[in-house]
Amino acid sequence: MKKVFAFIFILFLLTACSSKEGTITKINCDKMKEVMSSKEAVLLDVRSKEEYDAGHLDKAKNEPLTKIDELEIDKETPIIVYCKSGVRSNEAAKMLKKNGLYKYL
Repeated sequence: MKKVFAFIFILFLLTACSSKEGTITKINCDKMKEVMSSKEAVLLDVRSKEEYDAGHLDKAKNEPLTKIDELEIDKETPIIVYCKSGVRSNEAAKMLKKNGLYKYL
């Protein structure tokens, strides 16, 4: 089941923001692994608590989209956000950018 769950997430691009232009950029699973292993990046699962509890990526912190405005992360920390389809993660990335968190992958 865990492999199926991971495969589903690989199929969807993980959303992050670009620090160069402040635009939303999509990355694949390989790039996410590279960033997570080389930097003190934060991996945010923006799905509901119930979805998160049903299964999530290792090292992911649950920050539902409804609470993303309350997030406190250093502006220099790379942030990777994901959800099931990319809709909520795209919205979360826009909200984080609006809140001044520009240091994204």
